[in-house]
Amino acid sequence: LVLLALSPATVACVFLLCLGDYDWLEVSTVLFFVLVPTLFLLIAFWFSVFRPWQSVANILMGFREDDYSLRSSVDQSTDVVNIVLKELNAIADYLSSSRSSVYETQKLLSRILAEVDVAVFLFDNHRRLVMANRYACKLYGLSEAALIGKNVDELDLNFAQLAAHTSAHEHQFPKCKSRWLVKHSAYRQQGLSHQCILLADIGVNLREEELDAWRKLIRILSHEINNALTPMKTTTGSMARILPRTDSYPDWKVDFREGLA
Repeated sequence: LVLLALSPATVACVFLLCLGDYDWLEVSTVLFFVLVPTLFLLIAFWFSVFRPWQSVANILMGFREDDYSLRSSVDQSTDVVNIVLKELNAIADYLSSSRSSVYETQKLLSRILAEVDVAVFLFDNHRRLVMANRYACKLYGLSEAALIGKNVDELDLNFAQLAAHTSAHEHQFPKCKSRWLVKHSAYRQQGLSHQCILLADIGVNLREEELDAWRKLIRILSHEINNALTPMKTTTGSMARILPRTDSYPDWKVDFREGLA
């Protein structure tokens, strides 16, 4: 559009120069002083108008490709394009910071899931496994890569899907048999329904509680046995002291009978 706007004046200038009685030096001088400023203005126009919008387009294409590293140089002017570039730079900073925060949160969550003694299974809308933590892999004796893609039937987890939201079931896994606390819930990812199943081994806790109950019972029995043995020890001690001096102790037979009774 700028070239079309300048073309009538340029054509008119050339036409007038051709009609007039001018030599080549005069014609070239006039054209030089007309065309060179025009070319300079076109270049300045390109840098002031086209280049900023090209920067805007590059940053937006970076957003589409999840690349938030692109920035554009800005100044303190209040030009609309400069304000747009400032806002795009601020959005890029925010998105880059948010992505870093999400990545760190995901790493922390993965670390927590790897350390807890609870089996975590995530299934997609086709009931195929998409994630399993370390403890879940330990139940099957396989790596996560070997478990990914298997359906609920192959993993023998139908009992967990059909169970109540929170319930306890006894189940035999390839590497472990115990009583499990089952929790399952649904969540959505990219608009599709997914399912999360959590299995906590409560058999260990029950066994620990049973052992603790036996320990308490043994302590009570030991206390009661000691209470019964103490008077017996006292009586037999008294009888042992009387026995060497029975000649000087006429009633020793009565005391012995009572002690034995």
